[in-house]
Amino acid sequence: MRGSRATAACLVLLGVLPAGSGQWGADVPGETHRWLLSAGPATAGVIGLVIEALADDDGVLAFRTGLREAGAGDSVAWGQPAGDAVALDGSWWSLARPVEPLDATTPEPGSLRRLGVDVVEATTGDPDGDGTDEVVVVFRRPFRETVVSGLLPEVVELDGAGRSLHLGLYTPDLAQEWVAGTLFRPVSAVAACDGALALGFASSVDTHDRVAAGAILWGGFGFTSLPGLPDLPGAGDPACADVNGDGRTEPVVINRTPEERTTP
Repeated sequence: MRGSRATAACLVLLGVLPAGSGQWGADVPGETHRWLLSAGPATAGVIGLVIEALADDDGVLAFRTGLREAGAGDSVAWGQPAGDAVALDGSWWSLARPVEPLDATTPEPGSLRRLGVDVVEATTGDPDGDGTDEVVVVFRRPFRETVVSGLLPEVVELDGAGRSLHLGLYTPDLAQEWVAGTLFRPVSAVAACDGALALGFASSVDTHDRVAAGAILWGGFGFTSLPGLPDLPGAGDPACADVNGDGRTEPVVINRTPEERTTP
């Protein structure tokens, strides 16, 4: 999805204030608007709850909450969303209202046969963020040990036919651009966003169920998972949407039914 949307965001820090003290952070034109209520120097424990919200003319689009500990500077321990989520600024945000996912384009199944692999899921998009769409394929093939899988043999999962699971990026004519040696967590669904992938995880290489979702970002030589973007437990549909209105799509997880709720 391309386009723009006027957005604004606020950061509110709530804490125990000594009498007569307090400080508001100045707005930076063209950047995220932040408001800070400071408790001043703290001796120990947690300063307070941090809430950051992304909004447009119609109200709040997404928000995240976390805790900031004494002595942590600007560091905030962000909590995980309990429902539908979007990956923004290196962490998960809760979606405050439904979003319109990008319509996924699926390659013609017959064209994928030339790859000579068992295709689990395929889509198109620009996950490496170079401005050109690629074909993204999740597939099984007979297991071949790599340097990485040789170092971690206990985490390599095979199906009943001895096949491992892989993820690859290909040009529109299916020339290989990049392929992961082995996926250490089974993937059953994929959505190609701008510079990122939204993933649905299965319980095993043999199944197509959905037990969790996640997001990985393109790092120049491959995809990277960030500490602030842990896998979200529970069934959900990985998709892409321009939530912050910058003209680029972000990974989202919609129709989510989490198995548990994690708070900071």
